Amino acid sequence: MAGRTPSQERPLKRVRKGTKSCTECRQRKIRCDWSSEHAATCDQCLARERNCVLQVHELKTASAIQSTPRARILQLERQVQYLSGAVRRLNEKVGIEENDHDALALHATLDTGFPAHGSIDVDNEVPNDTEDVSEEPTSPPPHLMQLFSNSILGADVHSNENESPSSARHSTGKSHTLAILRRHLPSRKDMVKIASLASRWLAIYDSMFPIIKAPKTSEEMLSTFDRLWQEQSPATVDSDWKPVLSCASLLLAIAITAQQTSVNRADTELQSIGNATQFVKKISDMVERLVIAEDVLVESLAGIEVALLWLRLQLGRARIKKMYIVIRRIVAFAELSGLPGASKAMESRRSGAVAGTIDRDLWHKAELWESICAVDRIMSMMWSMPLGTLHSPLPERELLDSHGRVITQSYVSRQAQIASRILDLDSMSSSGKPGYEMFNTVMSIDQELRYLANQVPSTWWKINWPSLESSAILQYWHQYLIVRTHVRLALTQDPNQQFAFNFATCMEASQALARRYGALRPLLPIGFFASRVIDLQAFT
Repeated sequence: MAGRTPSQERPLKRVRKGTKSCTECRQRKIRCDWSSEHAATCDQCLARERNCVLQVHELKTASAIQSTPRARILQLERQVQYLSGAVRRLNEKVGIEENDHDALALHATLDTGFPAHGSIDVDNEVPNDTEDVSEEPTSPPPHLMQLFSNSILGADVHSNENESPSSARHSTGKSHTLAILRRHLPSRKDMVKIASLASRWLAIYDSMFPIIKAPKTSEEMLSTFDRLWQEQSPATVDSDWKPVLSCASLLLAIAITAQQTSVNRADTELQSIGNATQFVKKISDMVERLVIAEDVLVESLAGIEVALLWLRLQLGRARIKKMYIVIRRIVAFAELSGLPGASKAMESRRSGAVAGTIDRDLWHKAELWESICAVDRIMSMMWSMPLGTLHSPLPERELLDSHGRVITQSYVSRQAQIASRILDLDSMSSSGKPGYEMFNTVMSIDQELRYLANQVPSTWWKINWPSLESSAILQYWHQYLIVRTHVRLALTQDPNQQFAFNFATCMEASQALARRYGALRPLLPIGFFASRVIDLQAFT
C-alpha cells in the first residue's frame, strides 16, 4: 500500500494551553498533583494504577470547521437567501406581488452580511468542547425582542433617534406596503368621477356610523389622493398623517363606489379600474392581507376605522364568517386601546357628573366605540351570533336636534340596543325557557319599539322617498325589528290563541316591511353596502 500523503495524515495533536490536569483528573473533577515537574504520571493516576493522559485536542481540518454550529447556521442562511431570491424572481415573472412579510424577510436577509462561501475564519472558531456555550449573537433575535414589545399597548418604544433594527425593518415594511397599495389607485381623472359618485353614500354612511379619520366627502377623497402622490417621505410627516391607512381607506371607498356602479370592461369611463368585480375582490383581499391582518396597523384608531370600512365592503360580497371574525378582532383591539373607558368618560362629562372639558381624542374614541357597538349588535342580531360588546350598553342620546329633526346616529344607537335584546329571545328559545317568560320579554321589547317610534315626529314616517336617505333605511329596519320580535311567538302552535296579538302584530309589520322594501330597493344603487342585508331581511 502506498504511503499516506500529507493531506491524508492524521491531524496533529497538541497539549491544551494552560492545562495542568490530566484527562482522568478532569473527568473526576479532582485535584491533579504531580510529584515532580518531569514526572510522567500524576499522583492520583499512580495511586489508581491508571494511564495518565494529558489533555489534548486535534487541530481542525476544513471538514471539521464546517461541522460547527456557526458554520451550519451560516450555510442555512445562505440557502434561505438563495431560495428567497429564486422565489422573488419567479413572482416577478408571473406577476405575483410580495406582501409585507416577504418584504421584511428580504430586508432581514440582505442586512445580515453573510461571508462568502468558504470564507469562514478558522482562527475565530472555538474548540469543540466549548463552542456550544460561547456562541452569542451580535444582536438580539427579532422574534425574542417581540416578547418585550409594548407597541400593542400603545407605548412609543422606539421614539428616540437611535431606532432599533426591528423598528427600521418595520418602517421599511410600511413603505413597501404603501407602494403596493398606491399602485392600485386610479388615475386623477377617474378619481374625480369616483369622488362625485361616492359623495352620496359617504354622507349616508357618515350619518349612521360617524367617520373621523377616513374620507367622508368627495373633497376629502381628492385631497387624500393628491397627498398620497405628492408625499415624498411618509416617515417625515406629522403624526396624524398615516399614509398606509389613508391609502387603504381611500381604496376601500373607491371599491365600495365601484361596487355600487355598473362599471365593467366595456365601460370606457373608468379605464384605470377595469372590471369592477375583479377590482373589488383585489382591493378587499389586498387590504385584508396587508392591513387587517397586521396588528401594528389595525390596532390604531385609524386602523380600526379601516377595518370597519372593510366590513362594509364585505356586505356586498356576503362574507359572513369573515365579517364575524373581523368584528371580534376589532372589538379586542378597541378594548386594548381603552375605547370603552373613553365612551364612559364622555358620557360622564356630558351629563355633568364629572367636571372637565371634552377633548378631540376622547370624543374620537367615544364615537368610534359607539359605532363598533352598533355594528356588533346589528350583525349579531342578523345572524343570531353572540355579542362581543355585551357589557357595553349604548348611551341614550337625544333623538331630535334643536330644529326638531331626527338625529340619525342616535336613532341607530337605540335600534342597536333593541337588537341586542332580540338576541335574548333566541337564547331563551334554545335554553327551553317557559312560554310566559318569552312572552313577557317580547312585550317588553315591543313596548320599547313603540316608545321609540312615538319619540319622533309623525311627519318623519313615510314610505315613498324621492331619493335615498338614511331615514328611509332606519324606518325599514324599525319594521324589521318588530317582525323579529314577534315572529317566534307568531309561528308557535297556539290552539288557544294565547299569542294572537303577536301573530297580528307580526303580520302587520311584515306587510309594512314588504311595502317599504318595494319603495326602498329601487333607490339603492347597484352594490350598495346594505343591499344584501336589506334583501335578506325582506325575504326571510
